[in-house]
Amino acid sequence: MVAKQYSQESKLAEEREKADTLRQELGTDGLDDASKIDGMLLLKTADLKKKQDRLDAFDFRLTDKELNKQVTNEIDEEIASLNSRRYTLTVNRKKIVKSLDEGTILFGQAVSGL
Repeated sequence: MVAKQYSQESKLAEEREKADTLRQELGTDGLDDASKIDGMLLLKTADLKKKQDRLDAFDFRLTDKELNKQVTNEIDEEIASLNSRRYTLTVNRKKIVKSLDEGTILFGQAVSGL
């Protein structure tokens, strides 16, 4: 009976070693699946929080504000240039119309009574 018990204890030890080897190969290391999943979930949540913090750190407001100001200034300069050009053309047009009304247009030489 004692010999039988030693034999069974020996078999039990061998089976436990096999089970431990299988656990190590499968990666469970004695943890149940639920606690392993919870741990992985915590790691993923922490990783997600780090990524979200990095994303929140990007602040484009200052860059956008400067870009908007630059574009606005460029448009204002273009409008001022076009307004100046329009004024010049309007004045020249008035001079031409006045000259036509008076009948005297000078193209480098005086033209009289055609």
